[in-house]
Amino acid sequence: MGFFSRKRRAPVRDWSMTQVQAQIIACFTTNPDQFEVRSAVVFHQDPELLPEDAPEVWQQEVEAAGETYEGFPEYFTVKLGFSEEDRIPLYMDFDPVCLVYEAEGTLDRTKALEAARSWCEPAQPMPFINIPGVHQGHFLSFILQREVDPGPSGLVWMLPPTSGHSAVRDFPPRKKPTTLTPTPGETSFAIFPQSAVDEINRQREWWNFD
Repeated sequence: MGFFSRKRRAPVRDWSMTQVQAQIIACFTTNPDQFEVRSAVVFHQDPELLPEDAPEVWQQEVEAAGETYEGFPEYFTVKLGFSEEDRIPLYMDFDPVCLVYEAEGTLDRTKALEAARSWCEPAQPMPFINIPGVHQGHFLSFILQREVDPGPSGLVWMLPPTSGHSAVRDFPPRKKPTTLTPTPGETSFAIFPQSAVDEINRQREWWNFD
């Protein structure tokens, strides 16, 4: 193997956001029409991209916790959601991972995908860029172990485009009238042109790749 074909090894927390997103193998959401929505992201923690002693360190940590070591979990299903109880940690405490409800590690890709679909039943496949913006930010904050601030644009959910336009809604859902939520407590969509969607994405730290 030549020098320029070798993979750079580093702990996940030191990966770039570009590299983290490259290791996402699948995303799902529940029905976008629902008021409260769940998402799941399946992430491949590829051992070839980690320090060579990563499996050994993992085993030591598992055994130190008094648990049985069953192997290095290459795949993580990160389960995200939202409920009324999350408004305080999200808006008042500014908790960057409060919408990460659970992260389930496994050695098996198929099991990771099954866990993601089960969390989002009935699961709808969705590109990472098209899951709720705040879920994108909380997933990255969790994986990178540092705050990735979605900012105001994180409160907008943009669905995959059709004919150059995207259906857009507030998420987390609003409980007071807004442009996108004219009737509190109900879900409604606006239609944004691709240029507006691109501008919203430019405001998000993780889509600004230099």
